[in-house]
Amino acid sequence: MKEAEDLVRSRKIRPISYQDLHKALTAEGEGNAYTMLDVRPEWEHAKAHSPSSLHVPLFVEHDGKDIGTLIAKGFALGYGGLWMGLRHTKVNEQFLNEVKKQAPKEQRLLVSCGDGLRSLLAAEVLYNAGYRNVAWLEGGFRFVEQKDLPDLVGDTKIKYASAGGLAGVLLDTVEKFKPS
Repeated sequence: MKEAEDLVRSRKIRPISYQDLHKALTAEGEGNAYTMLDVRPEWEHAKAHSPSSLHVPLFVEHDGKDIGTLIAKGFALGYGGLWMGLRHTKVNEQFLNEVKKQAPKEQRLLVSCGDGLRSLLAAEVLYNAGYRNVAWLEGGFRFVEQKDLPDLVGDTKIKYASAGGLAGVLLDTVEKFKPS
């Protein structure tokens, strides 16, 4: 994580705030606009996403049945799994290969996730693999509104898509009763 933070500080990976998100994705001129790369796992992406973005999860669900994985899943359930709907995951070993299939190294990529941590790690992986036009959505989708990404689709607001479990139910309930 320290290396990723150093890359942002040195501006080798450009930080983009949620306030500048729409502008970064729609910049005029040849090659000025970024393409968003959403690195959230499939279950978060399905809740809310931008169809114009690329989607390659940095982490995938670990569905092993061995005793070690089952114990880890039990711990994950106890430490936030029930409340936040967290799933036991592992690094997507095909992440870089999948990105390479969808985006050449010259492409301007704005890497994003729910809270900004996974996308920061993914931006570091991409930078170390030779991608030099990488930006990172600071804080992730946590503050993003519909106006920031007008083509959003899904059942929930993108800023809540990372929440699951009891927290997700609570957020959905609050949203239903919130005055428009």
